[in-house]
Amino acid sequence: MILSEFANSYLRFTFQRWQEENGYLEAKYKKDYVGSDSYKESAEEVTSYLNRILKITEKYPDDFNAINLDNVLERLSFIDFNDSYILELATNNSFKIVTDDNDFVDHDIHSAKVITIQQ
Repeated sequence: MILSEFANSYLRFTFQRWQEENGYLEAKYKKDYVGSDSYKESAEEVTSYLNRILKITEKYPDDFNAINLDNVLERLSFIDFNDSYILELATNNSFKIVTDDNDFVDHDIHSAKVITIQQ
């Protein structure tokens, strides 16, 4: 999930940059950007970054069966499912979350340690 969040954020960022640099302000991500030469270049870049991340991180099973989904679902009124799930996973395993995503900072109904420059 973390790699997915990173890849999606990176590709959405490059889409916005592509829109602004080329004047494609009405362009749609999936219809106009995915499959373009710019997207393919960005996909190669993010793949390289993901491989670098994987070299310095440890893969850890999420033990989905042990996650309290009620806690995850309670947060859906103000953060998305992935963020809520990551919070629950981090809380259960005493993980630290390094992010600039406001969802992790703005809502303190968790005990996970969040490291960000936004505070």
